[in-house]
Amino acid sequence: MPLTWIGYKYDDGNGRAPAHIDITDLNIIKLGGGYGTDGDGDGKADPFNLADSIESAAKYLASNGYSKNPAKAIFQYNHAQWYVDEVLNEATRIKQLNQ
Repeated sequence: MPLTWIGYKYDDGNGRAPAHIDITDLNIIKLGGGYGTDGDGDGKADPFNLADSIESAAKYLASNGYSKNPAKAIFQYNHAQWYVDEVLNEATRIKQLNQ
């Protein structure tokens, strides 16, 4: 989902980001309105870096109303009800383990 990461401003017309764009560049992401985030403080937002990916997913979910309607926000992330149900069930299981 490179365009979600860097912003749909960079769509090459085929639903892809042009090959020459550095998808880890924070300035490119900011200008494009993307969700890519530097979660580990190394100055870049790398979708293959776990800390960056987690922070970016949180940013995406928060901007899609997770605090008001988690199921709706997760559905925006992945348009499959089975996926939404699985994520919510797993979140409930993890919360119960931490009590």
